[in-house]
Amino acid sequence: MLGEYEMNNKFECGLLKYFNKDDLNKIRSVKIGIAGAGGPGSNCAMNLVRCGFDNFIIMDFDKIDASNLNRQFYFAEQIGMLKTEALKQNLKRINPDAKIEASKQSDVVLTYVLDELPDKNGQVGIKNE
Repeated sequence: MLGEYEMNNKFECGLLKYFNKDDLNKIRSVKIGIAGAGGPGSNCAMNLVRCGFDNFIIMDFDKIDASNLNRQFYFAEQIGMLKTEALKQNLKRINPDAKIEASKQSDVVLTYVLDELPDKNGQVGIKNE
């Protein structure tokens, strides 16, 4: 997973001071779904990407308002933007190689997340029986 291309990413090179390649690959293999890009969601995403997670799907229908700036991971020039697009932009400033899907459609994200969750037998995906 950590090929020559990724090693050109200064952020990921910095993570290798704290993780070995196998551990970083384990972290990078996890896909994280975040439903809500407000205070908890945006700040959680920021901390997760700084820890090496780089595969996200983020859902929120709202736009950034000036009242969000004191507690959410957004900036004044992003007022009026969709939170999902602004958060994607901010996370990619930390790790440019992060894979981030942004959606304002809650039903799309819920279906996707349910498809990715393992059932009690460890099988992934919704079974229509």
